[in-house]
Order: sequence, then structure tokens, then C-alpha cells
Amino acid sequence: MLNAVLEDYSDVRISQITGIERTRLNRIKNGKFKITIEELRKIVNSFMLSEEKAKELYDQYLYEKLGKDRYNSRLIAKEFLISLNTDESLGLFKNSILKTSLSEDFDISEDIVAINGAFSVRRALNYVMIQATTNKDKIRAISSPFSDYFLAQIFLITSSEPELELDHIYSLSSINELTEPLTYYMSVAKAVYPIFMLNTGYNAYYTLVGHTTNALMPYCVITSNFFMMIAPDGTSAVITKAKSVIELQKKLFDERKKRCSSFIQRIRSTYSYLEYYCSIIEKSTASISSGVYYSIDYEPCVLCFFKKEELEQCITNISNDEKLVSLFSQFVGSSYDSFRKNKQISFFTKAGLRSFIETGTIAEIPDSIGLVLSSERRKEVLQRVLDKMKEENSNKIYYLLNENEFAPPLGLRFLGSGTKTDHLFVISNRYGDGKSILSFEDDSKSKEATHSPDITSSGFRSILRFSNPEITAAVYDFVVSLHDTNMVYSKEKMIEYMERTIAEM
Repeated sequence: MLNAVLEDYSDVRISQITGIERTRLNRIKNGKFKITIEELRKIVNSFMLSEEKAKELYDQYLYEKLGKDRYNSRLIAKEFLISLNTDESLGLFKNSILKTSLSEDFDISEDIVAINGAFSVRRALNYVMIQATTNKDKIRAISSPFSDYFLAQIFLITSSEPELELDHIYSLSSINELTEPLTYYMSVAKAVYPIFMLNTGYNAYYTLVGHTTNALMPYCVITSNFFMMIAPDGTSAVITKAKSVIELQKKLFDERKKRCSSFIQRIRSTYSYLEYYCSIIEKSTASISSGVYYSIDYEPCVLCFFKKEELEQCITNISNDEKLVSLFSQFVGSSYDSFRKNKQISFFTKAGLRSFIETGTIAEIPDSIGLVLSSERRKEVLQRVLDKMKEENSNKIYYLLNENEFAPPLGLRFLGSGTKTDHLFVISNRYGDGKSILSFEDDSKSKEATHSPDITSSGFRSILRFSNPEITAAVYDFVVSLHDTNMVYSKEKMIEYMERTIAEM
């Protein structure tokens, strides 16, 4: 394809236009040398190729460089990250919600009622959940993450009652049963993501099942007044009001939950957040193999440009809480040990840069700490980022993402080194009660939520952490190769944009 673009020009003329050395150009055309991303950029820009033609060239470059499997994996990871935009995720439920909003009336006058037909089953499910919501009752549920009508009903209930307590067990296929595990687990994450964002009382767990045992996992809903068992295809169900059956099913559910893995860990205070963050930093530092951290952030990662004493003094000045001061000091120490020992390659967005300039908050530090940089300090920090961009062989390398090609959602953060401790977060200020952190877990044992006193009623960000190894491995591979794509600006353009932005501050 590249040769077709250049066929009407001599090597001498192409070299004059692009600045690529003529001998090297000839060997690239003959297939003896591989073209670099910078050389490809020069050709695209010098010949003013159309957006469509440029995309074809960049895609062909990546396909040839990465190979079919890795190229496809990167596309899946990219689409997954983009899908974590909250507004788009919530929009996916729009049609399902409209279809699920049925009449609240349903006759369950008998102790046991058999229901046939998908429409009648959905009406009954709607009735059972609305009754639980009205009574402020806890709901226990078991289903597949791919049951559209079931998830849509849960989404309806949890969005109308954001503090409703709901424990949900998902039955997932074990990895040895899957032909495309990456696509499967990312689909699971996308399916339930909006519920986690909206409801602070929602707890999700999962159990792995094979094809033979999956038939033994019917869907069910348990409340204080009803036990409803639903066939997996959603066409038949049984409801009972018998108290002895309901109490037995509650006990069986709670015992099953203990054997499940936790899908989320809910952290309810700044104390718990700092303890948790210190833990994951220490585990990451201990397990890092390459000596290189890769991070992708909505906002620039700038914590490394502060002195320990400077940050510790900030928290001392704004808080009389000894426990908070101690935890924050530990948090700063863990972060600095990690920064000092390891190289970091970081990607961030223009929109995130503007957010930092406007707010003065540091992405790695909870908003509830109340640390806001002055406009002068913001400018000084960004100047240091610019200096690192210009510096050769720096241990802190920054890249500016081209949001026309890849626009990560607000609050995205990935930190990893290609190990099991890699972390993928989505931070949101817009949804939830502003007090909880939600975290996807892949541990072998269920973990109970940590309860600590809330030190603030506002400003604490809701966070989803995805830690399924299939997902984080794919995201790591995507991030590692980002610098060699058209999804980041060239070094010259990055420096030019940063210089202009700083000058306008």
C-alpha cells in the first residue's frame, strides 16, 4: 500500500519532500528495512494524505509490526477502554429499560405460583423487585451477566434507589471453556459496569462454571417476601411466599457467596483508600520485573515532581486528624519509593491537561484531602513535564495522546509493568454518592467490605478497578505499544503544544 502511494515519485524527490535518507527509503520500499512510525508520519504529513488513506497506512503498519493476534487484541483493548465512558455505558441500557418498565401489578395470591411466557416472567420479576424497593429490603440475586432483561431490571431498580442493598452472584464460564477469553471477560465487565457506577449498595460476586454445571445454576431472586426461580432462557419461573423456603434460600445464597470470588471491593473512606493504595503500590514495586512502569491517565501524572516534605506539610496544614496524616505520609513514601526505583512511561490527554490547569488537583491524591495547587505551582509542575519531554534518556517519559485516534474516558488510569499486580481504574465524580470506591477483584476468596469512618461528605471520588488478568494483560500490551502508533503525537508536536499551553497560563 505504501509503494502505491509513492509510485509516482522518484526516491530522490521523496527524500527531498520527507527528509528520509534516500538509501534507507529505497530499502524500505524493497522490503529490506521496516519503516518506523516517525518515517510514516513524515510521509503522511508531507504528501497531505487523506484521513482515510492515512488510517489505512497506520493500520497496515501496526498489523505488519504486531502480527494478526496481537493486532486484534489491541483493537479489542482499545474499544474496551473507550467503552468505559460513563455516558455511553449508561446509554446502552436505554432500550432495555424502556422494554423492562412494565406494570407494577402482578397477582401472587397463592403460596406457590408457576409462570409461563417471557412477558409474564418479566412482569413478575419487576413486581418482586419493586416490592423489595418499596420495603427497603435487601435483594439477593443469581444470574448470567449476559441476561439482558435481568440486568436491565436490576439497572432500573438500582438507579431509582442508589443505596439499595443488592448482592448479585454471576455464573461465569471458566477460562478453559472459552475460545476467546479476552472478549468474554471484557464483555462481562461492560455489561455490569453501569450498575457499579450508579449504585453504592450493589455488591457483585462470581463463580466459575463449566458447560455441564451451568445448567444447575438457574437464575433466582430472594427478598424477605418472595423467592423467585427463573429458567435461564427466561420463559418460565416459580414464585413462592413460603417463609421457610425463603429463609432456607437466604442461608444457601449466603453460604454460596462465601465460596465465590469478589467482583468488587467497596472502600468507604479516605482512610481506606490510602491504606489500599499503599498496599497496591508496595505489591507492584515488589513484583515488577522490567523495572518500567507504564501508565495511561486522563490527567498528567505529576506526583513525582513534589518533594516528600512538601506533600507531608500540605496535609499537616489542612488536617488535625493524626490517622489521616500518618496514612498520607505512608502513601507519599510508598509512591516515592516506587518512582525512585523504576522508570515510568506515562500517557495523558489534552482534556486531562486542561482539567489539571483549571482545578489544580493531583490525579493520584484523593480530592477529599483538599490539596489544590496554586496557578503558579501548576505552571511550574507542567514546565517540569515539558523538560522531561525534551530530555533524552529520562527516567520519566511523557506522551500526549492524540484524542482524534484514541480518547480515553474521564478518570481513566492504568498503572502496570506486565505482572498480576497491574491496575486499571476508572474514577468518576459524576455518579454514585461520592463516598465510595468500587474495585474489581480477581482473588480466590471473597473479601468483605472495609468500613471506616467517612471524613468527608463530598469530593471523594468513586473508583472502579478492573483486575481480571485477561483484561489487564491486554491493556498492558496496548499501552506498551502506544508510543509506536498514531494515537500519540510526535515529539515535536507534543513539545510545541506544551510550550504554547504553558505560555497561555
